[in-house]
Amino acid sequence: MKKKLYSLFIFILAIFALFAPSKQETVEAKDTSRSDGIPYETLTLGTDNRLVPTQTAYIPYGILNDEVQFTNPQDLYIHEDAMYVADTGNKRVVSLDFNGNLLLEITNTQFSAPTGVFVRTDEIEVTPGVSEERDYIYIADASAALDNGSVGAVFKYEYDGVNAPVLLKTYGRPTEPLFGKNTKYQPTKIAVANSGYMYIIGEGSTNGLITMNDQGQFMGFVGINTATFSLRKFFYNLFVADSSLAGTRPDAPTNVAIGNNGNIYTTNINITETFKRLNISGQNTLDANTYYPSTEDEIADIAISSDNYTYIATKSGMVYEYDIKGNLLFAFNTANSGGVDVFGLNSKLSSIEIRDNGSIYALDPDKGRIQMYQRAGFVDVLHEAVDLYNDGRYLESKPLWENILKQNTNFALAHTALGFALFKEGNYSAALEEFHQSKNFNGYSQVFWEIRNTYIQAYTGTALLILIAVYVLYKVLKFILMRNAKEYKGKLVPEFVYNRKVRYDEKEKSKFELKFIKLKEELAYSMNIFKHPADMCYGIKKENKASYFSAIIVLIAFVAVVICDSYATGFLFRNHGGMGNAFTQIFAILAVFMLWCGTNYLVSTLNDGEGWFKDFFIGTCYCLIPFIIFKIPMILLTHVLTYNEQFILQFADIVIYAYTVILVLIMIQYIHQYTLKETLKNIVITIFGMIIFALMILLVYMFASQLVDFVVSLIKEVIFRV
Repeated sequence: MKKKLYSLFIFILAIFALFAPSKQETVEAKDTSRSDGIPYETLTLGTDNRLVPTQTAYIPYGILNDEVQFTNPQDLYIHEDAMYVADTGNKRVVSLDFNGNLLLEITNTQFSAPTGVFVRTDEIEVTPGVSEERDYIYIADASAALDNGSVGAVFKYEYDGVNAPVLLKTYGRPTEPLFGKNTKYQPTKIAVANSGYMYIIGEGSTNGLITMNDQGQFMGFVGINTATFSLRKFFYNLFVADSSLAGTRPDAPTNVAIGNNGNIYTTNINITETFKRLNISGQNTLDANTYYPSTEDEIADIAISSDNYTYIATKSGMVYEYDIKGNLLFAFNTANSGGVDVFGLNSKLSSIEIRDNGSIYALDPDKGRIQMYQRAGFVDVLHEAVDLYNDGRYLESKPLWENILKQNTNFALAHTALGFALFKEGNYSAALEEFHQSKNFNGYSQVFWEIRNTYIQAYTGTALLILIAVYVLYKVLKFILMRNAKEYKGKLVPEFVYNRKVRYDEKEKSKFELKFIKLKEELAYSMNIFKHPADMCYGIKKENKASYFSAIIVLIAFVAVVICDSYATGFLFRNHGGMGNAFTQIFAILAVFMLWCGTNYLVSTLNDGEGWFKDFFIGTCYCLIPFIIFKIPMILLTHVLTYNEQFILQFADIVIYAYTVILVLIMIQYIHQYTLKETLKNIVITIFGMIIFALMILLVYMFASQLVDFVVSLIKEVIFRV
């Protein structure tokens, strides 16, 4: 009874601790200033899939628009020889040349806060047989007040290059039933395809991009994001009224761009894929290994250059450059964290555009200016190499990549591209090393497949002959040794083995030998987990056929196999994300294991379980034996398999884990004498209890650290005043 009351008290204390307030962590800003004249550091994707320093790619060389004053400009678009700026605070759109001179100003009484601008050129027939080019300027304004009383519109202007732009059409809220009666229509950004289809970013449009044709008919939604789920949302929704539930609708895209090949790009918040390249069905076609900007730094704009390189600017001032396949080439931070105005740095960014000569134009809404960056010679070399590589001309790009690696050995893409060039040359060993350097697993798998095939073709015959010879030798030795075989404990053994065992049996055993014999018997008994798990549980509980010592040996073996699985698995199948060092993993495994055993003992005590802690501890350890035995050959197989055969490992893992879980279910059922329903209930409560205890331990640690900080600060204060 006392034990039950004690267990109940611990659970009540743990639940109380779950709802206690916790201390929030703060992240310090990192200083990236340089002393070589460039006020920021340029990064690229390194061989360890992290950002590493590289040569400066883009150099600040000027600030535009001294003549034209902007107020909170929100969008910038470059079309041919002019720039178009959505001057939001001044309720207008202006066009400038590349010297900052004003070319054009578009105003409208219906404008409220234009935030998006896009320009395209099309030919129209002015007279029969005679066509002329016209520029069409599209302006998105989420709060535009239309004459019919509705709010939000896209305005389309026609401009012949001489006369003032003419308003052709105003695209208000779609009237088609498919759009939805309650769907928001607040256009903030726009991109238009050559076909005239408009892709509109609507603020709060969780269904994705709003697609309309040139006549203003709604054509559907494209690129809807998936709804995100978090444990925090789940727990929050448990304790609030329906009206205050955390939203589970997907987040709306925040910006859009169209490439020269017609690809649609969107930017997003609160999801891992912070930008996407969409196909016709709205699916992201970027490579699975694409490096995405952090979700904590919201993307302000995305732009596609004439040679299909992607440029991304975040609101904080980060600029990223990607190639057409989504490989990150460069990243640099233009944020001005100090109060002094520094050339090349921005207070924040709202838009980014790329000129045909490769220069970057970045729009700073706080300063109301456009800052310009020209690309360095290293970028030209890299672009040439990337274009050849993406066109499949690996051998032609090889000298360029070798030159790039001489300047920066950490350039992961260079290692990958050089690996494919060497692969095409047939230099498999060198290609394998390059793919290993860049952690390009698909390329490594392809090369390893070829190397393995070469070895199989060269040595299969020799290996078969060796196996046959070993088998024949085994049979001959067995025949010779078993000619004078004798029976020992029901088994025939060679005579010299029989004599040794008999002498050992007749000898007086030391305490150590007796313990060793008992340990062998216990480990042998643990093998019953395969054939008779229920009988094994009975032997543990009633017949004392197992001990802590044998169970701990099994647990040590399990930990060793898990560590080997982390560090000794083949390169292709290793967890390169990592779980900390080996000591951290060992501590985590043992902590979870002991928490599992301890919590289950408390839960079973409250639920009339018959097993003691010792029984459950030993039983759990013995349930890990199949994992230990079957996982070792799987680890060895990872060194000879490629991705073409990875289904073998996946299937084996499913079988191993499922078998282990089933054995644990059987063990709990027979150790505690539960029904299946009671067993499942016991497991669920145990897992919940483990979470509670983990949170309680975390909170105790946090409170203790706060107490230590308080005591230290108090001592320092006393010392200072004395």
